[in-house]
Amino acid sequence: SVSGGKLGGKYTFAQFHFHWGSISTQGSEHTINGIAYAAELHLVHFKTEYGSLGNAIAYSDGLAVLGIMLLGGLIDNPDLTPIIDGLATIKNSGDEEYLATKFPLQDLLPANTNTFYRYHSVPDNSHV
Repeated sequence: SVSGGKLGGKYTFAQFHFHWGSISTQGSEHTINGIAYAAELHLVHFKTEYGSLGNAIAYSDGLAVLGIMLLGGLIDNPDLTPIIDGLATIKNSGDEEYLATKFPLQDLLPANTNTFYRYHSVPDNSHV
């Protein structure tokens, strides 16, 4: 779960997903100071008081998504190994997979979590 940072409540982890592209300079969904990254990991949390991810998406404060920018490089990140091992079974865009190996989500966070960007978005209620 996450809380603090002016979130206004406790948020429960629901799922994670990645955004990536075909080249290492175009994969992240967001940019920082105009710079795109190889990939972006989203750790999706819902406001605990709403009971579920499905309920929470209808509220402007329903979700808290931690976005972690990932660099491409020549050195493997061992913290991503359980995820990479599960990728072999994913064949199509939008497919989901449950990972065989459990690991602490904290391992996916950067060493320094004191600096971050924050913004509010308007929920898309067209699918509710």
